[in-house]
Amino acid sequence: MKPQTYLLMCGALLVTVQLAACELGAAPPTAQSPTPTPMGGGTGWIGFVSVRDENADLYMMKLDGSEEVRLTDDPANENQIHYSPDGSQIAFCTDRDGNGEVYLMDADGGDWTNLTNNPAGECPYAWSPDGTKLAIDSNDQDGSVLEVYILPIDGGDPIRLTESPSAQTCPSGWSPDGNQIAYTGWDPTDVAEEIYVMNIGGGDPRQLTDNTWNDMCPVWSPDGSRIAFYTSRDGNFEIYMMNPDGSDPVRLTHSPESDKWPAWSPDGQWIAFSSHLGGGNFELYALHVESGELVRLTDSDTPEFVPSWQPARP
Repeated sequence: MKPQTYLLMCGALLVTVQLAACELGAAPPTAQSPTPTPMGGGTGWIGFVSVRDENADLYMMKLDGSEEVRLTDDPANENQIHYSPDGSQIAFCTDRDGNGEVYLMDADGGDWTNLTNNPAGECPYAWSPDGTKLAIDSNDQDGSVLEVYILPIDGGDPIRLTESPSAQTCPSGWSPDGNQIAYTGWDPTDVAEEIYVMNIGGGDPRQLTDNTWNDMCPVWSPDGSRIAFYTSRDGNFEIYMMNPDGSDPVRLTHSPESDKWPAWSPDGQWIAFSSHLGGGNFELYALHVESGELVRLTDSDTPEFVPSWQPARP
């Protein structure tokens, strides 16, 4: 009988293997054997934020938890970590200048570039599919209400997309075709945060959710067919996905604790997220969207959150 193929731990590696080969302790693949595709595709690395030494810094690691690399190490706080579409750069925000500013760095943590310099705060949430722009939120107009902007990474002026008396934040979903941005908005007539989508020029905002609970931080799947987000509709935050028009919401996590910050894998088969599932700190997990298989990625005494999969370079 032909052995079945599974994703599991074989020795110290999390790989796709034939179960019979792993059970029998077969030798590693020869030089002529194809290299197994990393879980989720991409490079097999995942970036994240961790609070250690009393401040937040950026890290990356292999998906089996090995080869952890610290990308930032200073007294400031670094937050958000978003790989460019070609996997070569990371967008993030830091308060090293006294307020949140948007920076770029190489994927190995080198060559920092400051993209914003404002008296208020900005943070990046998504890259444009062509890698030339970032969707950010900023309260640089009056220092109080967050709005959504598009920031060219070549140093051009940011373009304001929203203008509202209430907060418009977490523009984490840039559609794969480059034409729309999904974000979290709050209507002052409603007590809940909802998910909206707008055209790239800032026109025609459409509300995708309309509930008495909070729906937050939408992220488009790589093929554009679904949007993942987290919501408090079940009494605690859980990860859901829905169609791009807001229809057919599907619950993906079933935890008594909070599950937040979903991130699609490059192949669209997995969603990484942060969870209190194990009790204690936020830890990183990965969920297979179709099968429901759950893999714990971190197990530490410090919180890990905001995961980001590194895409493979073209």
